[in-house]
Amino acid sequence: MAAAAGGGGGGGGESQQQLFERLHGELVREAEDVAAASFGADITVLAVSPRSGESRVSRFHGGGGGAGGEELERAVGVSTEEIARMGRDEVAALLERLRLLRMVVLRRMVVQRQRRRRLRRQRPAAPPRSIMVVQKRRRRRQIC
Repeated sequence: MAAAAGGGGGGGGESQQQLFERLHGELVREAEDVAAASFGADITVLAVSPRSGESRVSRFHGGGGGAGGEELERAVGVSTEEIARMGRDEVAALLERLRLLRMVVLRRMVVQRQRRRRLRRQRPAAPPRSIMVVQKRRRRRQIC
């Protein structure tokens, strides 16, 4: 995904359009995989062609029940339809804002992980659990 945002990435003799098509295909496959894993969010892929400036929007529905677009709109302040109509400069500014939001979220995740580790180290070790097996007594029945 970073190669798609940066516009670079291997490929040797590929034209810019071929590189875009290849990276867009990889991005769409990755989005399909994430949506298939049912993380509970819908995924919207926005790709802007380097040659024509045309934007392509692909949507994949995960297990979120359609709430992903609303969450994206709340977090970013822009609906997916507005994103699809944006020009190159607006998309670049939005990508920068999304990158900053991603960094904030990742930082919060690191802080939470560190807090959990610290609490785990402070907690006394639990005594080993013993498992008791109890057999149920059978009632004796008379055969006759």
